[in-house]
Amino acid sequence: MSFFDFSAIMNLSLKSEIYTSFSYVIFGGGLGIGYKYYLGNKSESSQFISASAHYSILGDGYQHFYGISISPGYCIKLKNNTYAKREVFAGPLIVKEYKKTSMNIGLSFTYMGDHSYVHGSFAHAIRMCTDFPYV
Repeated sequence: MSFFDFSAIMNLSLKSEIYTSFSYVIFGGGLGIGYKYYLGNKSESSQFISASAHYSILGDGYQHFYGISISPGYCIKLKNNTYAKREVFAGPLIVKEYKKTSMNIGLSFTYMGDHSYVHGSFAHAIRMCTDFPYV
């Protein structure tokens, strides 16, 4: 959960993309960068595997988390709508398609760095996957 989240995606092909994400919470924030590969065409519903690196600071700055994640999952295409526009005033009406709206579901297997602040003695965590896996 965050108050502000900025994400950028760069499409590499019909089956892969790289992404970066920045999020802000009241007392902290996080950065993440990753690569996602779809087993099918990413413009349709498809399985994917994602690898990412992340860094987060929480609280007064003494609680920081960093590590790498591998996330298998499934991308569910929700809709592709169309819209109409005119490229010139009083010109012909052109119908175009919106970009894909989808939802990703999966698991994220995270290895946290040695100096990450963690309650307890574990260094591995399994958590639910979001579009951009960061702690």
